[in-house]
Order: sequence, then C-alpha cells, then structure tokens
Amino acid sequence: MKHTTTIAAAITGLAASVSGETVHGALIFTRHGDRTTKHYGNQQLTPLGQTQCFSSGQFYRNLYLSPASSQRINGISEIVYSKSQLYASAPDQDILLNTATSFLQGLYPPVPASVHAESLANGSEVEAPLDGYQYVTLHGVDKFSPDTIWLKGDESCPAANTAQKSYQTSEEFKSLESSTKDFYQSLYPYLADVYDITEQDLSYKNAYDLYDLLNVASIHNSSSAATNLSSETLHQLKTLADKAELGTNFDFSKPQGERSMGAMTFAAAVVAHLSKMVESQGEKQKLTVLSGSYDTFLAFFGWAELLKTDKRFYGLPEYAATMTFEVFSDSEKFAEEDLKVRFLFRNGTDSDAKLEQFPLFGKTEQEMRWTQFVQEVQGRGAMTTAQDWCGRCQSSEGFCKVYEVEATKGEDKKDGGMEGEMIAGIVMIVVGGLALASAAVMFLFVARRKKEREKKMVKGKVWEDAASV
Repeated sequence: MKHTTTIAAAITGLAASVSGETVHGALIFTRHGDRTTKHYGNQQLTPLGQTQCFSSGQFYRNLYLSPASSQRINGISEIVYSKSQLYASAPDQDILLNTATSFLQGLYPPVPASVHAESLANGSEVEAPLDGYQYVTLHGVDKFSPDTIWLKGDESCPAANTAQKSYQTSEEFKSLESSTKDFYQSLYPYLADVYDITEQDLSYKNAYDLYDLLNVASIHNSSSAATNLSSETLHQLKTLADKAELGTNFDFSKPQGERSMGAMTFAAAVVAHLSKMVESQGEKQKLTVLSGSYDTFLAFFGWAELLKTDKRFYGLPEYAATMTFEVFSDSEKFAEEDLKVRFLFRNGTDSDAKLEQFPLFGKTEQEMRWTQFVQEVQGRGAMTTAQDWCGRCQSSEGFCKVYEVEATKGEDKKDGGMEGEMIAGIVMIVVGGLALASAAVMFLFVARRKKEREKKMVKGKVWEDAASV
C-alpha cells in the first residue's frame, strides 16, 4: 500500500497541470536497472535492478493505463495487453532485454487465469499457465541489423568514436586529469582486490570505470573495502564520472557533431514511432517502450538543450531512469493539427523520484506543436535513414555495403558505366555462386559429422563431444 501511495504522489504534481487534456500516445525510453559492474564484461541485471524496472513499469501503468489517471492514454487497454496498442523494443543484449521485460511485467501484470481460459471441443476447460502471466511481445534488435542504430547510434560508428576520444585531448580533460591525480591514487587500497587494476589505471581517464567498480561493490559486496568509502568520496567519484561521460557524449562547441550521434538517431526513432500513432489517428501503437543505456541519455540531454533547464541533466541518469514523450491535445477529438508534445523525465525509481516536465530545444514553453517537434528534430541533424548514418559515420558495417553499391551504381550510370540490368545480372551470378558454394560446404560438413558420429558409436552408445560435457 505504501508503494502505491508513493506512485500516486509522484504522479499527482504533474496531473494537476494536465487536467482537461487528452493523451493520445507516448514513448518511454528507460535506462537499465541496477547491474553487475561493466569492468569484467557480461554485466547482468541484478534482482535489485529487476525490481527497479518492474517498479517503473507499475508507475507508468498507474499513469497511462489506470482509468483514475488524468493522463490515461485515450482508448488504451487497461487490463489485457493488446499487440496493436503497445510496441516494445530493446537491443539484443541480455541486460537491456531483461530491463524491458521487467518493465513490461509491471506495466501489464498477470491477469486472472480465467481471463485467458479456453473451452475445448470435448467440454474441458484450460486456463493459461503461470497464473495469467501476459506474454508481451518484445522486439530484440540484432547488433548487425540496420535497426540497431536507433538505440545505439554511437556504436560501430567510427566518426562518433573518434569524436568521443577527442574529448581526452581537450583542455578540460587535461586539467581534470591533473587536478584529480592525488584523489584517484588514494583509492588504490579500495581496489587492491581487482586483479587487473594497477596504480597507473587510477586517473580521470578511467573515471567511469573506477566509479562503477566501487559503486557496484559498495552496493553488493559486504566484504569489499569499497563499503568503507565515505559518502563524500562516492559523491566525488560520481561527479567526476558525470563530467567524463558528458564530455565523451556531447561536444559543447559542436552540438550537432559526431559525439551527438546517439542522440540524433534516438530522436529520429522517437519521431518515427510516434508518427505511427499519429498516422493511425491514435488507434495503433498508442504506447512505445524502448530500453537503452546512459550514453543515449547524456547525448540527448546535450543535443536537446536540456542542460540549460536543470543541473541534473549534467549527470549520469540513475538506474531505471526514464525519458518520456507525450502526444496530447486539448480535446478528446483526434486532429493532427491540434496535437502537442511534451518531454518528461524521471530520474530513477526512489520514493522521491518525480516525473517532471522540461522544455526542449532551448524553448521557454514546456510543450510544442507536434509539427514543430518533428521540424526541430529534423532540423538538428537527426539521422532519418540508415543510409544517412552509414555515410556520416563512415561505417563499414555489413548493411552499409548495400548503400555503397547503390552509390557506385549511380556513379557508373553518370559516367556511362554498366547499366542497372547488367549490374543486377552480375549480382545474381555472385549470389548464386555463393549459394552453391555454401550448399557444398554444408554437404561436406554434414557428411563429415555423420562419419565422426559413426566412429563414436560403441555398443549402441553415442559418446558426447567433450565440449558439451
């Protein structure tokens, strides 16, 4: 009951300002919850992190699905998940997929098993398993797919990576590296049990990694020396990590430069998803849920000029923090020309975490027309196609090769080169040859495996490969 009251309190302050309005759709972007440290790789969402994401899902359930909420999305299903109304996606990474899954469990919790019961032809009754658990579709995006750029636009982007690394040559970086040297060196006793950390690693250059190691240990490892760190020291570590990561993901001198790539692809994705709701007159994809990482938050904070509105945007977002984009109007009737957009931010899931509204793009008004929002995003360098991203990133990703071929084909036509039909014929020959070669390799592989399998047959028993034992 206390938890429900907390959620209601966090919503109340905002609800007062939107009385009389109709929310037609929204997009929520959530950071992952508490996790194991990134230092060793293969980081995983912890039970605490799962709880944070689940709690966030409950929060937005109360906000957007509850009939009692003044911000309930018009016409959305409150109890039973509807595939046509909700779209959820996450990069194909365990921590982000599990973040979205936990969030969705809070958004659409189990329903009474009888709701999903079925009467069979023979007269028997079958109830849904797992006490009515709802299987909400979650779209995982493979890292080799062109769709991966929308939530991870700075990854596999050489131009962005080069721009991010250039922060380490800036005067700010050099000054902080020098002024914090003694502070970082004093941390060695707290990191002595980390096998691959040396005193040479203790510097501002590794600000985030060191903060992450010590912060995670202070939360989860009672035997770690990190639990003896003062709150002041942890705060200083966090503040320095804030500076380092903001500097890496946003260039104040080039707001629309390559360091902002993650923001420029994310913003394009926001417009694309919300447009599906708008184009359907508010009938489809009423709610979109996406999960991602802190670097996208920081890049967007800088790119969208949120740094001018609140000092909290200079820092790393808390675990399970959310950015939300609402599309609404002053009446229940849906008319595209009347639609407006507002931006909301909730920094974590603690009891004092409020969902607050902030103006975008340096404006004084906290809301803007939908058409103006689209124009602002497009006018600030948003990457609207994978081809745009490939060109600006100078990326060698596999899907970028397609656009290189198309560009070459265009140049060939200009220069009196091969006609499209001839190029298509060559492509077909190459593809056909590759297919035949692949089939031959597969045939030989299967034949060899069969032969090896027969050798392993001893008195009717098949010995398993050593690797699977």
